[in-house]
Amino acid sequence: MGNSPGNNRRTFLRTTGSIGAIAAVTASSTGFTPGSASGSTTGSGSDSGARPTPAAGSWDAELPEMRRYPALRELHGAIRAVARSHPRRTELRTIGHSRGGRELLMLSVGKGRENALVLGGPHPNEPTGFLTALHLARLTARRPEFAEGLDLTWHIVPCMDPDAAALGDGWYGGPHTVRSYYGNFYRPAFRNQVEWTFPVPGGFDRPLPETRRLMTVIDELRPKLVYSLHSSDFSGFHFMMNRPAPALISDIERTLTRRGLPFHRGPADGGAEPLGPGSFLLLPPAPGTGGQLPPGTSSFHYAARHGALGLLPETPMWHTPQLSDVSDSGHRYSTLLGRAAERLTRDGELLTAVTDGARDRFPPGSPLAEAVDEGLLPIGRTAGAYREMAADPACGRPATVAEQYDLRWLTYTLTLRTGGMLNRLVTDPAADGAGPGDRARLRSWFTRRCAEMARDFPGRAYDPRELAAVQIEIGLAAAAAR
Repeated sequence: MGNSPGNNRRTFLRTTGSIGAIAAVTASSTGFTPGSASGSTTGSGSDSGARPTPAAGSWDAELPEMRRYPALRELHGAIRAVARSHPRRTELRTIGHSRGGRELLMLSVGKGRENALVLGGPHPNEPTGFLTALHLARLTARRPEFAEGLDLTWHIVPCMDPDAAALGDGWYGGPHTVRSYYGNFYRPAFRNQVEWTFPVPGGFDRPLPETRRLMTVIDELRPKLVYSLHSSDFSGFHFMMNRPAPALISDIERTLTRRGLPFHRGPADGGAEPLGPGSFLLLPPAPGTGGQLPPGTSSFHYAARHGALGLLPETPMWHTPQLSDVSDSGHRYSTLLGRAAERLTRDGELLTAVTDGARDRFPPGSPLAEAVDEGLLPIGRTAGAYREMAADPACGRPATVAEQYDLRWLTYTLTLRTGGMLNRLVTDPAADGAGPGDRARLRSWFTRRCAEMARDFPGRAYDPRELAAVQIEIGLAAAAAR
């Protein structure tokens, strides 16, 4: 890998782990009603390989309305309802418990000869996968052509990190706004992430208890497909895979085009390399790699030892057309990098000062506090990397609009994620807060930055139903292409 600006960015993302993400509402607005297990009709036909993929138009039209994301208890209740409604086609079991004592459920559907593993909830700020897991379970339970028709048994873990989901669900019910999202934000420190503590050969080997349970499941099932249901906040639509799969790459392009969804045109998270419109190759850490964030590797990389096709969706919750715009922004890339570095440095200094002033009052062992401490690190590292890139003569070229908004997004989200969690900490009665001056300064900064981000990224929030539908469609295409 050379030293081009794009390669610098990809190398930086890989080694720092920088990111590329209540009130009761009537059950009819969620698409999940405990005690029922609605399904959908389907057709057939596909051009993605020997195994036909059910036609999208038929089952898609039958998905219920979804206006919010389910909290953990609601999700588990709805999954249990699927098992009760289809006892001959499903098996529900508890595969383990979280560090906080919450169940890890897995619903197996169908009687195919090969196995597909679906993992919902890898991160608590990515709840689209909760809906995808639930409605894929309903679909496969009601319609054998979605399981035996693909010679598959589906094994669906609705939430792989239930403790994190319980801490991060404050915005699931809405409103789905920038202020609500970051104001209730939680994403564990990397060492506490179930998804990113799978072992690296010759390197990291300290999986979390939940991760070990999933390793056991993967080794037992030897799945041909692992679908880890990520999503994003602001990006174009794209899917990452652990190896090139030509039929699936074509299906992704056709599906996103037919649905009128924008492709992601900026740099992809984790140093992923483009394979085609909307498709990227995400490689695991090199053997023996250490000192990086995340420390380990992911579920779909771990499953590759069994020959599994691994797929990871990045479906954005907010529509941001600028991130798909490859026209000239009117700015030089080096100028934009310099501005982003200045903003990150200034905001990072404020967040560090407030954290240092309040740290002694944080609850011992607080997962929020651990996440804040780790979240401060990439702010400074990113600022330094941007300054280094801005000094590269190659970055004096014109920047695209997608590159301009990718820089803005990363600058906002690195600081607002950390700032949102810090704001939760200093206003938590159990933390004894921060000093009045620090609280006021943090609150003012947070309010201002949320308003600025809402101004710069004015796109609408996607309908959760639309996001679940595209994840289901691509999951079925992956099953056919495996």
